[in-house]
Amino acid sequence: MASKKMVQVAFAVVMAREGVWAAVLEEQAAAVGAAFPQWAEAARRAAEQGRRPVADADVVRELLDSFGRWAEDALDQAVSR
Repeated sequence: MASKKMVQVAFAVVMAREGVWAAVLEEQAAAVGAAFPQWAEAARRAAEQGRRPVADADVVRELLDSFGRWAEDALDQAVSR
């Protein structure tokens, strides 16, 4: 669930910035990667983990510490504008 939320939060930044919409997790991850190439791989990995019945805890922890923190900060900045 945490992996899905990371992608969704990052996609909210893309929606606010570019006015795009996607409902499918993988499409959201691709949109994040297109808008923020430095996070493309992390978004893809988070979407992949979000689709697993049981995510790899180590991968999710790593993503939360990097991609998740960035997504949270980026959304805060987008909302405060």
